[in-house]
Amino acid sequence: MGFGLMFVGYFVAYVMSYAFIPKLIGCLIMLWGIINLSQYELKFKRCIPVLGVMSVISIYVLMSNIFGYFDITSVFFSDSVISVVTAVDEAVNFIFHAFLLIAITSISKAIDLEKLAFKAMRNLLIVGAAEIAYLIFSALPQNESTRPVYLIAFCLRLIWIILDLILLASCYRLICDEKEVDMPDKEINIPVIKQMEEIMRKRDKNAFDSAIRWSEKRRDKRNEKQKRKTKK
Repeated sequence: MGFGLMFVGYFVAYVMSYAFIPKLIGCLIMLWGIINLSQYELKFKRCIPVLGVMSVISIYVLMSNIFGYFDITSVFFSDSVISVVTAVDEAVNFIFHAFLLIAITSISKAIDLEKLAFKAMRNLLIVGAAEIAYLIFSALPQNESTRPVYLIAFCLRLIWIILDLILLASCYRLICDEKEVDMPDKEINIPVIKQMEEIMRKRDKNAFDSAIRWSEKRRDKRNEKQKRKTKK
C-alpha cells in the first residue's frame, strides 16, 4: 500500500540523515509512499505539497553544507538566511507530521483500528510539544540556563521519531489492501526465504480482518455514491 516505503523513507529522513545520507532521499521515498497511500485515503494527498517543500529545503541544506565544506561564501547561505530557512523547516516539519498522523488516524478508524488511531493522535501531541519546546528555546538567550529547554526539545524529538517508526511499522503490519490477502503462496526450499514467508503469513493473518473491513467500507461508499447519482 505504501506504508513500507513510508517506514524506509522516514527512517532515512529522520535517522540516517544525521549520519551521511541526505534528507532529500528520504523525502523522495516518502513521497513515493504517500502517492500510493493517497489511492486509499485522500487525506494523505495533503502531505504531497508539504513533502515538495521539504525536498526543496533539503536541497538548500545540502548545498549549504557543500559550500561550507569548500569555504565558499554566498549571500544565499549567510547566517540570517539559514536562520529563516531553519524556522521554515520546523514549521513545515510540524505541518507534515500533522497531515500524516491525521491521515493515519482516518484510515485506522475506517477499518476499526481504534488503538492505532489513538497512537497516531498521541504521536501528534508529542510532535506539537517538541516543536513548542524548540520555539521556546529559540526565543530565549542561548546560554547554559536554556540548556534544559534544549534537552527537553531534543528528547521529545527523539521520542516522536521512535514512536512514529513503530507506528508506521504497525500500519504496514495491520493495514493492507484486500488484493494482498489473496496473493497465492509459493513454495521455495530456501530456509531464509521460508522464514521470511512465515513472517509474511503472520502479517497477512493479522491484516486479514482489517482488509475485509477496508474492502467493505469502500464498497459501501461506492454504493452510496451510486444511490445518490440514481436519485439525481
